[in-house]
Amino acid sequence: MLILIGISGIFFPFTHEPLFDNASPVIIRQFTYCHEYFHGVSVTGEDECNALAFYALVRTDDSLAHISAYLDVLRTSGYLLGLNKKELIEKVGLNTGRLIEFIWKNSEKYKSWFHGVSQKSNDLYLKSLGSEEGVESYNGYLEYLEVNDGEITLFLKKE
Repeated sequence: MLILIGISGIFFPFTHEPLFDNASPVIIRQFTYCHEYFHGVSVTGEDECNALAFYALVRTDDSLAHISAYLDVLRTSGYLLGLNKKELIEKVGLNTGRLIEFIWKNSEKYKSWFHGVSQKSNDLYLKSLGSEEGVESYNGYLEYLEVNDGEITLFLKKE
């Protein structure tokens, strides 16, 4: 189980497969799988993979895929705005708040001392690959998205 070591997905180069943890909530699996898929087609940046995953999922006809994508944007936006969990939940509707709480509670039940080690290792690994932001680079994907009149545009380069 990947979640036990603090990750929800990984691109496995030996089989050329994007993998996600079956123990993770169904609602986040599509975003995770899609993110890892883009690693498989040679996209290296975590922020780019997140942006492409979001854009791909919201362009489908699958409402679960839309929820998975928008929940990730919502959680990322809340983090970047400096909102704590309670503040974020107060800003969204009741059902969305319950869904976010479910995701957080699910991840908390798997947390151990190893998650801190895993986070630091991943941060070091990303920095060694040239991503100065390390794990913070995952959150940078919002800079690739623009919303105008309810339409989401994906930029291939940050402006």
